[in-house]
Amino acid sequence: MRGAEADKAIAGGTISTSPAFHIIFLGAGGGPNEDNVMGLLVKSSATQWTKGSVLAVDAGTHLAGIIRILEEHIPPTSFQDTSQPDPINPIVLASGPFANLELPCRSVGANGAYMIRDLIATYLITHSHLDHISGLVINTAALNNPKNPKRVAALPSTIDAMKDHIFNDIIWPNLSDENGGAGLITFIRLEESESTPLEGKGGRTYVELSDGLSVNCWSVSHGQCRKKLTQNGVDTGAKESLTSNPLTRRASRSASSSKKAEQPPNDYVDPGEKFRAYNSAAYFILDHFTGKEALIFGDVEPDSLSLWPRTAQVWTEAATKIVRGTLAGILIECSFPNSQTDDKLFGHLTPHHLMIELHVLASSVRSLQPPENVVSDRTKRRKRGADQYSLPSIPGTGSALGGLRVIIQHVKNDLEDGPAVGDTILTELQDLEKKAQLGVVFTMSKAGTSIWL
Repeated sequence: MRGAEADKAIAGGTISTSPAFHIIFLGAGGGPNEDNVMGLLVKSSATQWTKGSVLAVDAGTHLAGIIRILEEHIPPTSFQDTSQPDPINPIVLASGPFANLELPCRSVGANGAYMIRDLIATYLITHSHLDHISGLVINTAALNNPKNPKRVAALPSTIDAMKDHIFNDIIWPNLSDENGGAGLITFIRLEESESTPLEGKGGRTYVELSDGLSVNCWSVSHGQCRKKLTQNGVDTGAKESLTSNPLTRRASRSASSSKKAEQPPNDYVDPGEKFRAYNSAAYFILDHFTGKEALIFGDVEPDSLSLWPRTAQVWTEAATKIVRGTLAGILIECSFPNSQTDDKLFGHLTPHHLMIELHVLASSVRSLQPPENVVSDRTKRRKRGADQYSLPSIPGTGSALGGLRVIIQHVKNDLEDGPAVGDTILTELQDLEKKAQLGVVFTMSKAGTSIWL
């Protein structure tokens, strides 16, 4: 489905105030607990639990998360005899994230396999780090139909990494339908969107990946990589390199902030180690029935610290959807609390950096609104004063994101006594929001639960 068709649906008055998306968190963390890393299921709220109705976004935790939810919500007396299916009296879950799901099998494991084989249409992967793909890789043992291989969609560079380093007959068998593999999975290389569509490409490209859901792909940066990377499957030829000193990195980044985000910087010259920006993705997921969209990020670093700052392009696109009233919400990482220093972020966000990014979004929204709707928040800033985590002074961003839901994911557990890291991060975000008054409503994701957007 292409952007023009989405525009037609919106122009036709199909935008609904009802929830458009049902999003289930099989895993919501960023480690080190291996049973709670990133794995989502996304379904249009207008569809039933039918074949091809579910889109899996990342799969660090996957089948184990599905089984855990089934075990928690299947009535204890349901499986008296697990030896044979009971088509006459199927079990329908009455509650939980899988409410109204009809279970065709008599064991939890068989029903988990049914969901993977039949209900999930596509695995949409943001990047190739293990906490986002390990469940997918291991769970390929449950796939059994080479005539109908399971689709895995991602940036070309992410697919290249999975082919070269995972499905290579060394780390894991080549179960793909490429290079003589077993044919149990098939790769879909997604075309990246541009801040300005290239001549001849037309508008934004949406690819339908499950029943009622289409995806528009944007690349973002997630830290540094010493290995040679590709862009759209082709060597960029870029010579970006960098000293590992974070202070030098920030100074260099500030000096080159005027560069276009579309072009990787080429002025980081250092005779030592070579670094490249590591590709991750942000996905706009369009619900065909309501015209609403959800923005789901993979791991992402602050533009202010990035070798290749690209998140601002995503915010520009998101701003147009906020102004049109079609953005249902944002799912984004915030891995560490503010106590984590910049040189130990490893391509992730803290509350301070996330709020700076949301200020950029708010500024983009204001730039699209009529001047009479822009109210300066200079007086509010004067009353607040400065603190250790003072935010940038961007005139006219107050309340620009009024009511926007931002769901936090990928929190890294510190395995220490004391307050949970997620609670600390949420408190810090809410305190910063009180000062900034952007109008954002923060929610912390939790494995085994679901939300409606």
